[in-house]
Amino acid sequence: MKRFFLAAILALFTACGGGDSGSSLPPSVTVPDGEDNVMALGNVGIAEGALYNDIAISGRTIYGCTSWMGLRVININNDYSLSTTVESAPVPEGKGCRTITTAPDGAVYVAGQVTGGGSWVARVQNDGKGTIAAPVSLPDSQVQSLLATDSHVVVTAGDTGIVVFKRSGNSLTQISALSEGFDQAMGATLWNDTLLVADGLSGIARIAFADPTAPAMEDHIKTFGTARRIQVRGDVAYVAQVAGGVSAYDLTAANPFPPLGYWETHGSSVDLALSGENQLLVANFDDVAILDTTDPSDLQLIATERAETPAGLNPRIVAVHEAFDVIFAAEWSGIWSFVTATDRLAADIHLYKSALDFGIVTASKKGKGILIQNLGSKDLEITNVVVDHPLFTPEVDPATLKPQEKGLLSVNFEPENNEAIETHVTLYTNDPDEPEIRVPITANSSKYLQLGSTFDADGGMIYTEHATGNETTVQQKYAGQVVILAYFGSS
Repeated sequence: MKRFFLAAILALFTACGGGDSGSSLPPSVTVPDGEDNVMALGNVGIAEGALYNDIAISGRTIYGCTSWMGLRVININNDYSLSTTVESAPVPEGKGCRTITTAPDGAVYVAGQVTGGGSWVARVQNDGKGTIAAPVSLPDSQVQSLLATDSHVVVTAGDTGIVVFKRSGNSLTQISALSEGFDQAMGATLWNDTLLVADGLSGIARIAFADPTAPAMEDHIKTFGTARRIQVRGDVAYVAQVAGGVSAYDLTAANPFPPLGYWETHGSSVDLALSGENQLLVANFDDVAILDTTDPSDLQLIATERAETPAGLNPRIVAVHEAFDVIFAAEWSGIWSFVTATDRLAADIHLYKSALDFGIVTASKKGKGILIQNLGSKDLEITNVVVDHPLFTPEVDPATLKPQEKGLLSVNFEPENNEAIETHVTLYTNDPDEPEIRVPITANSSKYLQLGSTFDADGGMIYTEHATGNETTVQQKYAGQVVILAYFGSS
């Protein structure tokens, strides 16, 4: 029997009822013909230089938080393609928003950061235009995510813990806060009368929440890696642990660590969404991953799917959702809708690097390699590998990879002189949606060197991104976050 799902990128609660006008269900999804087990139904992009940070779904409307274009309003069409209805609804501070979520009754809440420090939180009005009601200021907090119930909104605010608001129409009234005992409060969900907080390196914080006006820290459950987002089904908590993968924890156990089950990510697990009765969607940064959670002690990868990006850039999936038995995912450069048919067996190639740079090689022979994995449910066959330059010799071992098996693409380079070379190696496979993969190769070239220059009046360093050639600033690129940029290269 076919099962169909829909995924969307960063950690959010999905709600299909209430909310916007015109929220009737679209027709049942039709699975396209073909051999692949995950297929795109539609997508909408974003202006150059802007980034999607998060999405929320209410009725047939997707709200997209962006880095500097404010709030975008997107319609889910009857065929599950997507169309933008509002390009850039303004947000407080006139800049972007950071995170957004939907309450079970369809109400949408959004938060962003204030230049110079602090954050704001507000409700998105139910007018179909993305209009944001009067915001509440959190001057000492950096909002990481929101959890909305029918009566309250819980803000996770990094090292300052959590803040709880009472809902009343378009207004929010702070009723409590808890700041002691947190590492980095990054995501939250409810389990009975307990608030579970994904608390960075400290794991899962368990907070007594029967009375939202007086939340009280109970204890922490240790996790692998950095706990970023959390979802609960029954008595099992699923935690996205960034480079630490996804783990399942038995909340009824006297000691839930080590976890019941574990899935080792091939990317970076940054968001989760429950799907159907026994699936879990993972925004895995490199792609959307679908896990079978029928047995929480044995998490199984069903399928993955990458989003196509402008100029072939690496996708960066940041949020994922399910609605209408379809998957919606937010990638930095666009929002996608996907449908799955997990009864189909399909090969799925994954490369752990997207390019090969040999650096400066003027005399001796040099070899480079890329790890390859078959993430699919059918044997991956690499039928041919070709390099568009005579000085490079490629090889793949083995040429056939069983599901989950890894192999190696190796390329040898024997230079004749110090001439700069830019070429490609092409892999030909039986992956239904990636039958040909072109991997850039450079040698004796500064193609991947990213150079900084002056600072603008606001203190944002201007630089040119090697991947796009676009001039931007640190502030635009990272939405005001403090970052360290390391510049390196060979010469």
